[in-house]
Amino acid sequence: MKSPAMVEALERLSMIQFGRSRAQCFADLTCIACGGAAKQFRNDTSKVEYSLSAMCQRCQDETFESTPEEQQEFSEFVGDVTLVRGGQGRSDDDVAADGCAVGCILLACALGWAVLALLWWAVF
Repeated sequence: MKSPAMVEALERLSMIQFGRSRAQCFADLTCIACGGAAKQFRNDTSKVEYSLSAMCQRCQDETFESTPEEQQEFSEFVGDVTLVRGGQGRSDDDVAADGCAVGCILLACALGWAVLALLWWAVF
């Protein structure tokens, strides 16, 4: 559950960015980005994304689809991982597992930098 302050901030940002009320989009099952219907989704992951972003399936696809260049850059960063969604031959659990692995890698990097910063502060 989001705090009232966060809900208000998201509402303001939605009005600035899209000219639409985020709350009204959820109430009407419409897309914040294009204004179209947001009633059919490819999988549970896409439904959850709608509950966060208020974007329909088409807008989600356009927003989150990775280009070959992005896949190459990502692959060089984390190794041999392909960026795909559950609707493209993989289950939501497989995609979620990949996301967790990448999240753990990024969290480990962030924690490593935090430890280095604390050591730097303690020494100097």
